[in-house]
Amino acid sequence: MEVAEESTMETPHLTQGTSIVLSSNTGTNKVFLSREGKRKKRLHLPAKAVIILCNWLFEHRFKAYPSGVEKRMLSEQTHLSFMQISNWFINARRRVLPETLQQNGGDPNQITIYH
Repeated sequence: MEVAEESTMETPHLTQGTSIVLSSNTGTNKVFLSREGKRKKRLHLPAKAVIILCNWLFEHRFKAYPSGVEKRMLSEQTHLSFMQISNWFINARRRVLPETLQQNGGDPNQITIYH
């Protein structure tokens, strides 16, 4: 019985972030190799930065959309990148804000949440 192998290796030179995946049709022996080795684990944001962002979110809970200027200000205060600030607010509006509004009895007519 032959084991069919699939290979995505096309060039011998790997560029940064390129992976080689070898697998058999049984799905048991998968090998993942990359130039960088294992992926870095995602680290949590610093606690002080999260506190600053949560405070801003709570103060602006009825319109939780910081302007570009506000994001730059928060970026400087927290030492996070502009993109990290933007992504944090995207996630916080979905995860943190609804719970905060429920706990504090916020007026649903004043809430602005876009999906």
